[in-house]
Amino acid sequence: MKNKQFLLIIIVSLPFIVCAQYSITADGPSHFLRPQFDRVFAETIHYIMHIPNPYDAAIYQWDGKNSITTGYTEIRRSKDGLIDTLWIHSGLSRIDVRHYDEKNRLVCEEVDIPVCKIRGCVYEQFEYMYRKEVFEYDTEGRVSKKTTMEVGSVSGKKNILSVEIFDFYKIIITEKGYIYEDSEYELDEKGRVIYFKNLNPPNAIHQPDEHMELNGKKYRIEDSYYSYFEGGYSVFYYSKTSYWILGAKDRWVKADYMYSKNGILKNVYQSFDGIKWEIYEKSESRFGYVNSNIGIMGNEPKEIIIPSETAVCGIPGSIMVITKDNAEVCIYNATGGIVKKQTVASGSTQISVPNKGLYFITINNNSFKVLVR
Repeated sequence: MKNKQFLLIIIVSLPFIVCAQYSITADGPSHFLRPQFDRVFAETIHYIMHIPNPYDAAIYQWDGKNSITTGYTEIRRSKDGLIDTLWIHSGLSRIDVRHYDEKNRLVCEEVDIPVCKIRGCVYEQFEYMYRKEVFEYDTEGRVSKKTTMEVGSVSGKKNILSVEIFDFYKIIITEKGYIYEDSEYELDEKGRVIYFKNLNPPNAIHQPDEHMELNGKKYRIEDSYYSYFEGGYSVFYYSKTSYWILGAKDRWVKADYMYSKNGILKNVYQSFDGIKWEIYEKSESRFGYVNSNIGIMGNEPKEIIIPSETAVCGIPGSIMVITKDNAEVCIYNATGGIVKKQTVASGSTQISVPNKGLYFITINNNSFKVLVR
């Protein structure tokens, strides 16, 4: 059997990633040596889109105040905490079941599982095939094998579609990270990806070593550059668009992902000249913690926890400010002296500060304190 990369490729505003991606978390994207699977411990997740689709303004139209709920997921957990049952209401509804081991590792996922398997129906009306994926791990906790099969909803008959083996001996360790087949990763001291390089990009769009320059620094086209801050991370890249996509333009892209117990906020910005930036995508996953007896086939939850509209965090050399609307920001040092005062636009703004240490920030009469390392 030919060994190959395996897991699902999850692309979230990232360019042409051909590496195996499991999920993204506050620690950035997963990679082969650090596999991660998202697991939300809330009872519900609401998916909210705030602005129009960049390619079709008629989709998810936003008037500047009212967001659009595009769906939600109800989650029910087994008593032993090892099984999550997800009823996904987004367009066409479906049920997924995820099985975990004692180390909180995903070992099996059943997608679009039969309703009767959950509700205990007397009979199933017709046979259809649903997908089942089984993961195995090596002694170092890395995913070493994935088996994908289809299962009959009535007969239970299993047909194996693929068995994919990950060969860790093919990894080439480099000074800054490692290479596997057509992908190169640079890692920081915490094992997080700080640079992803596609070693075999599609030459129909750009040349293998083509670069763009911004603020005196060169960026390889379509490669991803990651930076981290408390509770989230950012990814930055230059996207060169195929000439046959009508109306599309080459552009700089920056995406911020912010995580909290109440949800995940994603802001994506674009710039055609590297100077003027605009936000073209803002979406949320809001977590709801509900103590109720709503069943897996029940209605929408009654209580939603809304993330704070303002957040502040310290990153190396700067302070990251995230606001829902335009705001006035004042930054003070530990002795009360004013360091900076400026107006920021809605979304995320990075404000540089002269020194490391503790800072106090006021934003529209709200107070925060952060530590800049």
